[in-house]
Amino acid sequence: MLSFGKRAGRRAARSRRTALAIAFLTVISLVLSVPPAIAAPDFTVPALIPGAAVDTYDWFFNFRLQNFAPETEPLVKETLGDTPVFDQDSFWDYNSFYSHAVGFGLNLPVIAYVEYGETDSYGARTAQSESYYYNHLFYLTDLAPGTQYHYRIHAMSTDGSVISSEDRVISTKVLTPDIIRIPQDMPGPAPYVLDQAGRTYLLTRDLTVPNLAVNIKANDVTLDLGGHTIVYDEAPPEVVGTWWNEYAYNERATFGIRAGLWNYLNAHVYNGTVRQGANGGAGYIGTGFGPIFLNHMGVGSQNEVAGITADYYGDNISGMVTGEGSTHHNVVYDRGNVISDRHMGISAVAGNGDIAYNSLRRFRHIGLNSKGHVHGNELYVDSYDTNSFAISSGNDSLIRGNKIFGMGYHPQGVGWGNDSVYQNNLIYIHATAPTMRSSEYNRISGVAGFRYSNTVGTASDSLYLDNTVILKLDEGCGSARGIWVTSGINENNNFVFRNNTIKVESLSENLDYANLDSSYSCVDLNGDGHKIDLPETEHRAHSPILFEGNTLIGNVHLITFGSGYGVGSNGWFYDTTFEKIETVSQHFEPIRVGFWYYHSLGNKIINWREGPGVNLADSVVLFGSSGHMEVSFGVKPSVPFKDTAGSPIADRSIHIDVAGDAAYALDVDTDAAGMADFELISTIHDKNNLIPTRKDYGPVTFTLAGYLPKTMSFDELRQADSIVLTPEGGGQPQFNPPDWFNGQSWGTDAVRLSWWTGQSIDGSKICRAAAPSGPYTLVGETDAFYFVDATVEPGVTYYYKLSHYRGALGGQFSDVETLASLPQFNPPDWFNGQSWGTDAVRLSWWTGQSIGGSKIWRAAAPAGPFTLVGETDAFYFVDATVEPGVTYYYKLSHYRGTLGGQFSDVAAVAVP
Repeated sequence: MLSFGKRAGRRAARSRRTALAIAFLTVISLVLSVPPAIAAPDFTVPALIPGAAVDTYDWFFNFRLQNFAPETEPLVKETLGDTPVFDQDSFWDYNSFYSHAVGFGLNLPVIAYVEYGETDSYGARTAQSESYYYNHLFYLTDLAPGTQYHYRIHAMSTDGSVISSEDRVISTKVLTPDIIRIPQDMPGPAPYVLDQAGRTYLLTRDLTVPNLAVNIKANDVTLDLGGHTIVYDEAPPEVVGTWWNEYAYNERATFGIRAGLWNYLNAHVYNGTVRQGANGGAGYIGTGFGPIFLNHMGVGSQNEVAGITADYYGDNISGMVTGEGSTHHNVVYDRGNVISDRHMGISAVAGNGDIAYNSLRRFRHIGLNSKGHVHGNELYVDSYDTNSFAISSGNDSLIRGNKIFGMGYHPQGVGWGNDSVYQNNLIYIHATAPTMRSSEYNRISGVAGFRYSNTVGTASDSLYLDNTVILKLDEGCGSARGIWVTSGINENNNFVFRNNTIKVESLSENLDYANLDSSYSCVDLNGDGHKIDLPETEHRAHSPILFEGNTLIGNVHLITFGSGYGVGSNGWFYDTTFEKIETVSQHFEPIRVGFWYYHSLGNKIINWREGPGVNLADSVVLFGSSGHMEVSFGVKPSVPFKDTAGSPIADRSIHIDVAGDAAYALDVDTDAAGMADFELISTIHDKNNLIPTRKDYGPVTFTLAGYLPKTMSFDELRQADSIVLTPEGGGQPQFNPPDWFNGQSWGTDAVRLSWWTGQSIDGSKICRAAAPSGPYTLVGETDAFYFVDATVEPGVTYYYKLSHYRGALGGQFSDVETLASLPQFNPPDWFNGQSWGTDAVRLSWWTGQSIGGSKIWRAAAPAGPFTLVGETDAFYFVDATVEPGVTYYYKLSHYRGTLGGQFSDVAAVAVP
């Protein structure tokens, strides 16, 4: 079960990320100028490919270049930062014998190259990346074994900013006789069978084969492609199947690299390119003719596929099927455009475990079909069929820091899973005009950011935190849902969407706005159409979908509680910011509820903020015929109750009445800080029996014995930083401050406060703060004229103030009493220590003061934290609780009775 705590607001999170990026520039010294002996970075700006035919890889290359640069959408840089910065967690090196692979990522897209050589003057360089990408992979080739090399990365962002890495030093491996070389040490022709367990196989030249290239048939095999390229499927295949298993279970079937049958463990594939050849064979359900197929590795296998460039185009085939383990720093080019139907489910990468820093530069259906820790990946979907998920995640996953872009038939960002966290992902999808890329639903163009629309079984425990979703809609787009989530009946439990920013922007007035079956919204709360006949009480009873602190930006709908796909209930929105895009906004309707005969009940929007042009309570649109639809607006004050003197009204029961509904009354209890947990509804929009109604409640009145009634409007409650109640008697406090008030420390762990007043009181309240100006917190109350605060720490200065009360009537505060919990004795004249063998430390000291004894404190670091290890009335102490080979840090203070002393300097003692 996940437990989700409160987080800071979205905009604050962005500011921290920007500040962190700037700090990185300083810490790692990303170089904007280079040493005089080295040429300045030299880049060629990517250009559009002329004459690119529609529905080709070149056409998509142009679309990506024109539409997904940060300059096309301000939220990209607002989310990721204004300046290109290397992601230090992303750096990866693979040392080979004649080559070296380098993988890395940045916060913004760049073109890049690597220069390298045996000195820091370099002399050689890789080719430049062909376009702007976040993640990069380069191969340093023509190296000598057992040799040290220097390399340096240069990168330029879309706005022309240039950065360079520090000089990095690597050493190539020494070639030893146990390395098996391909093809020198292997009997040919292909396929090359890797059947010696625990061995490393090294490809020593580019290789072109007619069908299958490599078959792994042993445990713990490492295949190092040596920076070279394998071209497979160059000729008509030996195996032509009509079903997936004919490829999966036949070891002569065509793949680039495959696992043999059966159940080998721990395959490792690194450092090179696997490209489909001229035959361009077609598979089935993603099986057959793919670059890498490790699907038959055994249970518990931990494979690693890293530093691979996979390039393919055949119909119905997947790119890299990597199994369990780690799939990272790979580049995938899917240049094909045929998928027979969505059930083929083809994936650019299918693998579970640690899936990190891959660059999927184009794929036609599913990008990462993965669960586990999926982070730092870059994905571009060019959708050719229904349900093209960039990330199709499973249960028990952490999906974070991925950058997703897409367009086409039905592109969607991230799919569903339970017990998962989705954090800091960027999803940017451009919905184009409908096409006939797939015949399943005729011509469509529907897009979504996050989708959880499962209506079967139990859905639970997922957190969506600090994500940014951007959907842009061209003319004719059929639907767009930033967050698309199902609200089932007692099915979805503990689903939380917190601090996300969702922007859905139509670029055209020519969408199908009148079609109620369509949805163009930042949030679309769907339901389960199979349960429409359940009583309304069951619709209201199911677990809510909780939205907290999100920002919704759009020019069509900001929230739709349902569409033709189904209608949800119990969508709860707290502290939401609603912003309107002014351009192309004549169809702007912030809130839309219902569809046809479905019920949509228990929806509420609490503590919202409206940007210019947004008026939520006056802009709710209720659709449907026989269905019952309902959405409420209200406030949840998260502020304390105080009296006019600023003191918290603590531990009291306050009565609340809301005008306009005699039955709507409640009592709330305050805590020690004056806080109370309650929620009030100000407006209800309701449509039942075909008649839409709106009910607005009037102001709110708070009543408490001993105080005057307090009435506030809902707008005042939303903006208040406290709810102030005035004591009876003209609104002035009823008691003067005490005649005198002071305090003194009692040893090092208590403070004794005392005071006097001649007034008739019931008691006094004592408040404490860490600074003179507060904030002050109630630490106790008493009917005596003294109070002992035993919750203090040694050496800390505290600030106290006091007020009297009788019944519900309070008094003015005293002046602030500044009280340092200061020790009463000077430190010892001298204090030192020495090790006694390997299992004890002897400490000694001297003081001329009259003391009762001394306390000895120990820590593992000079700054602490220190723990009391003993006390004595002698002038020495033996600590026999030490361990050999550890340095300990001691300090000492004197005491007499309850009076303590200042600490000595710290003495360090190393135990041999």
